[in-house]
Amino acid sequence: MPKLKLPCEEAIWKILPVIRKEIAKILVREYSLSHKKTAKLLGVSEAAISQYLREKRGKCFLVSEEERDKMRKIARTLLRSEDSEKIKLKICVLCNTLMKRVK
Repeated sequence: MPKLKLPCEEAIWKILPVIRKEIAKILVREYSLSHKKTAKLLGVSEAAISQYLREKRGKCFLVSEEERDKMRKIARTLLRSEDSEKIKLKICVLCNTLMKRVK
């Protein structure tokens, strides 16, 4: 019998690491945030940030410049400490977009 794998399960393993990697790169390289501050904003460990920046995590696929621009907007929203529900929604929309492309 085939195993039922929900779309969000696949997104957790394939899509979310790519999104986090790109946002981490933006926060560290474009906004000069420390690994510690970036980790806190993204809700991950400092070690995870280091792995994202060294391309050890989140390398399932490359993102387009349009997708990267959306991630820049999310990074700016994180920096402004806007409503976390708004940020989550933006990430979910982006995740759904990427899921369609990756399938």
